[in-house]
Amino acid sequence: MLGIDVFGYRGATSPTIGMKAEWTDYPVTAPTLYQHCLSDANFPGWTYTIPEGETALDQLTDPSRNDDASAIQVPENWTVTLYKNGVDDSGDDVVELVGPTQIECFTDVGGKNLNDEVTTIVAVYS
Repeated sequence: MLGIDVFGYRGATSPTIGMKAEWTDYPVTAPTLYQHCLSDANFPGWTYTIPEGETALDQLTDPSRNDDASAIQVPENWTVTLYKNGVDDSGDDVVELVGPTQIECFTDVGGKNLNDEVTTIVAVYS
């Protein structure tokens, strides 16, 4: 939430209990993946800033992020491609997102349900 002038503080603050999360609460400069949907009371859960190139989520330091993502923000000048079963084995389960965009929940992204199904991400900065 944008901060109000309470006790001399101004700026962005994270939502607290009873407050609905909004994208403005989470400014990003690189594509960012979130564990939970924006509307989930547990949002954001873990977050992951996606580097340029190909990222196999099961190869991260915390491989539990594989098949566990539910939302994403893609800032301007970035293109992110989400794969359900890896780059070489995805078939029709591929969605390209061109920034700036935010996907509140992967239950319907590009007409597909990729909620807790994304295994690989390719990010390109242009």
